[in-house]
Amino acid sequence: MNVKIAIAALLALAGVLLVFGLTTIEPLPSQGDGGKTAATSTRAESSALAVLTDTEIGRTTLSPTSSSRPTGPRALGRSSSDTDLTRQLALAVDPRDRERLINEFAFSLVNLSEAEALARVAELPDAESRDIAMVALLGEWSGLSNLAIIRGGDIWRYGATGALANYLLETGRLSAGETAAMLLDSQDGSRRTQLLGRVAADLVTTDPAAALALGEGLVGRDQARFYREFVDRWADIDSSAVRDWAAGISDPNDRSRVLARVLESEAEVNPVTAAQNFQLMPPDTEQSRSRAARDIAEAWAAQDTMAAAQWAGGLTNEADRAAANQGIERAAPIGIGARVARGSDGVPILEDFVSGSPASTSGLQPGDRLLAVADASGSWVDSRGLRINQVSGMIRGEPNTQVTLQVQSPGAAAPRVVTLGRQQIIHRPQ
Repeated sequence: MNVKIAIAALLALAGVLLVFGLTTIEPLPSQGDGGKTAATSTRAESSALAVLTDTEIGRTTLSPTSSSRPTGPRALGRSSSDTDLTRQLALAVDPRDRERLINEFAFSLVNLSEAEALARVAELPDAESRDIAMVALLGEWSGLSNLAIIRGGDIWRYGATGALANYLLETGRLSAGETAAMLLDSQDGSRRTQLLGRVAADLVTTDPAAALALGEGLVGRDQARFYREFVDRWADIDSSAVRDWAAGISDPNDRSRVLARVLESEAEVNPVTAAQNFQLMPPDTEQSRSRAARDIAEAWAAQDTMAAAQWAGGLTNEADRAAANQGIERAAPIGIGARVARGSDGVPILEDFVSGSPASTSGLQPGDRLLAVADASGSWVDSRGLRINQVSGMIRGEPNTQVTLQVQSPGAAAPRVVTLGRQQIIHRPQ
């Protein structure tokens, strides 16, 4: 190769690299230009979603140019004064510039202790800035992208502060007490209350008094939400301990609600145990007793319908017995023993046949399209114009009565008519 040509090629390559390097450097906004950055970014990696803050949940903002990681120098820690950061944020007209500044500030804190980093974030001038910083810290400490954090769901359930608090609690980076202190500073009452109940359930095994104290300042719906979350989680750990604690609740309605929640939690794991403990429910709180009886019977009937029916029939209180039978009908309705679902073309289909049910022995097959149902007068009702619960309601009815369906199997040239007898569906232990 000619030497002059080689030198020219090297100089050209160096020029390209220099230009590329300059275009990828994104300096902080200068105060002289009103906070607007003059450099353009050619970053290859960008986030499809902007940081989702507490104040933006419910009105998600898409920002295709927003990056989840800063590319400029991390110069906004203690080396830059808080006054300088506040001034830069005030001058940042473009929300993306503001987000970048906050991200750079947050990423300068990642090597600090959790408590110190959170204290620094608390110094930011407004709630939105603090939310952005919380999400940035969550991403850095967890290794997750903003999109993965959003898909995880904690942002939607608890907000930015709650999502970070939940992560720190679950990974053991903050104790239950430290997490509770962090949440008590949150301005979002419903999310804070839900997470406080969760923290209290984690704390109750080691310090019950401290766990209960977290709910002392709550009233009304917040208090009910706290106790529901708290009791549900505590009952999963030690239902006997919850009953002992509930015995000291002075208000009979509150005490019954707590005991009903315990029974509901037990029913999900072992309905037989829950049925045995049903007798511990106070006799003078009909609403809570009915809810507990219904939930126990429903969970039990889905596993062993005959045993649940026998238990329900032995309940001496009429309201308890009626509620238990409602639960059994939910899990084991009177019908043909098939679930109705919406097909891809809008026509309902039959699926999930119960073994030994009328549907399973009639020649019907899962996936059959349900075109119409005959009403009480024998007229066809087109199922495409009905909601799924309406179709199911027409199929269900009294035991030992009949229902006529017009169905079409996949691949069949024409529909056919099938008449089935309605029966009590029976789930048997496996």
